[in-house]
Amino acid sequence: MNLRLGFALSSLATALAAALLVSPTTLAQVTPAVPTAAPAATSVPESDPAMRLPELKASEWFDGQAGGTFGEKAVNLLPRAKRVAVVGFKVIFVNETFARARVRASYMPGRDTSGASAAMQVNLTGVDTATLQALTDQAYARFVAQLRAAGREVVTITDAKWDYSEFQSMPAPAEVSEDTTKGSAFTPAGMPLWFQIAEFAGPRLEQTNGRAMAAASFKAGGPLMLSTTVVVDFAQMASSGNRSGLVARTAEVGTTLAMGVHRLDTRLVRAEEAKSGIVYKGDDAWLRLTKPLETDLEFAVLKVAEKDHGTGVGGFLSRAFVGTGKTAFRRAETSNNEYSKAATAVLERATGLLAKLFAENAPQ
Repeated sequence: MNLRLGFALSSLATALAAALLVSPTTLAQVTPAVPTAAPAATSVPESDPAMRLPELKASEWFDGQAGGTFGEKAVNLLPRAKRVAVVGFKVIFVNETFARARVRASYMPGRDTSGASAAMQVNLTGVDTATLQALTDQAYARFVAQLRAAGREVVTITDAKWDYSEFQSMPAPAEVSEDTTKGSAFTPAGMPLWFQIAEFAGPRLEQTNGRAMAAASFKAGGPLMLSTTVVVDFAQMASSGNRSGLVARTAEVGTTLAMGVHRLDTRLVRAEEAKSGIVYKGDDAWLRLTKPLETDLEFAVLKVAEKDHGTGVGGFLSRAFVGTGKTAFRRAETSNNEYSKAATAVLERATGLLAKLFAENAPQ
């Protein structure tokens, strides 16, 4: 900090003496703060670049509707409540992904083709649990600040008025999987890890948490409740797909290392009246990201793993493809620092874009 001293030289000694008597409290204000857990870090300085919401038109990146075949558009719910409450926030860091391609055997008179297949599995190494927890805490704190920058009053886990004992939760972090991906699910410090129907790795039939969310909104006075799940991918897989031998002879799969968010789910609930966890008066809808967000920051190198039985491209490249007859195993090697840079960039973009949607649909 530059200080302009308007004192004459005769008073310089007095000023120096006063500086030596600065209290420990004052010194603490200029000492870099030690990083803290998310509940104590829900306030982000307005000068933080992350507070500049993306210039993109958020409505072009999200879609969703309320329940029912002819449910109302989810964005129509956003202007109905200035107060929002983040009752759930999860970041799932994918650490294993898989792709398969297949050519089906076929037969036609005069033409007989045999089948073919190819597969690739990519695992991430080099980033530890402490780093992923810190990224989650920071993403939550940033999201709360971005919502406030969007003009909303935000109720956080530090001033929660709902009872998490009504939710079915599990210890965090937790290993989760869906389709061809596996990962670790994290929540900010102090917030339980819980899933609901239609979320990544969420239950298929159990409705306890969905009902608990509606009850929580009602008990908190009817704010718009948010439960947000962000899935952070480290590799983008490609496959030639499942094709007939009549139109294809080879099967190919590949991967490109690129940090991205391809999935961001947010349930929105505002319960002015709720009975048995069902919203009788209010709103209930889902918002989902419709287009992927990616960063081109380099954060890892791709290497052939020990389980590799093929001869596909590997080494110090960020892209690899293998063809028919190969089953390839690849390892994306990174470090805590490099992974954090890329993950922070894409998380900041994803939560900022969601907050921008709230700014575009402000209460009247």
